[in-house]
Amino acid sequence: MPAQPHQSLIDGLAVLTTLAGVESSIGSLNWPGNASADGPGNLTTAEPQSGIWLRKLDDLCSFGKPSGWGGPWWEQPVKAALPSDPYLMTGFDQKCLHLRHEAGTPVMFRIDLDAMGTGPFETLSEITTERAAVQVFPSGLSAHWVRLVPDRNCIATAQFFYT
Repeated sequence: MPAQPHQSLIDGLAVLTTLAGVESSIGSLNWPGNASADGPGNLTTAEPQSGIWLRKLDDLCSFGKPSGWGGPWWEQPVKAALPSDPYLMTGFDQKCLHLRHEAGTPVMFRIDLDAMGTGPFETLSEITTERAAVQVFPSGLSAHWVRLVPDRNCIATAQFFYT
């Protein structure tokens, strides 16, 4: 299969399939939507996620460059030396990380990357912050997955912003 401009987004659908019911089969993209009467979907349907959006995979290219935000932690207890779940990083031009913690003392967060998407992670950098920090990644940084490893127990928020 030839490489597509948004191949990384298409690859990411494998992750979304297990998380949100996204399905990709025979060149189509089937995405559940909220069609409940309480939402902006079909007002005649009262079942959440009963509205299915059917598109061709090639339609993803017409949506423009992917962008978004999210992360592995939101005001969540984290343990020292325990890595976060991997977070998708590929397919975005500009990337930055916003970190915040409630430890009351400085916390060092190690940023690990899985460049090829095959499993081994390597340390990119470390950020030590008394409460909050922003890390802007260099343009052209390419990795499939990123994870964070704190050096002490704390309540942490880590959110990536991609454009």
